[in-house]
Amino acid sequence: MKVAKVSFDQVAITEGSRYSVEASTLGLKPGEWPAYITTDIGNGEPFMRFRKFRIHPVTGEVLGLNYIQSPHSSITLFVIND
Repeated sequence: MKVAKVSFDQVAITEGSRYSVEASTLGLKPGEWPAYITTDIGNGEPFMRFRKFRIHPVTGEVLGLNYIQSPHSSITLFVIND
């Protein structure tokens, strides 16, 4: 399994403690979704897959996937499928 790592300087802050990053920035191929992404953001715990994919309502294209730092955390990472 591929291990991806994201650091604070790679992400865009979208709102408060919500971050986004393009998959290619993490070295991921289109459609590659690791179970965990290691990080130095927040408390340093890895992000884990949190919800279903975001799908474009018209084209059905996968836009990305949400990750969360822990089940009770408000820190989220949206990985954009580029």
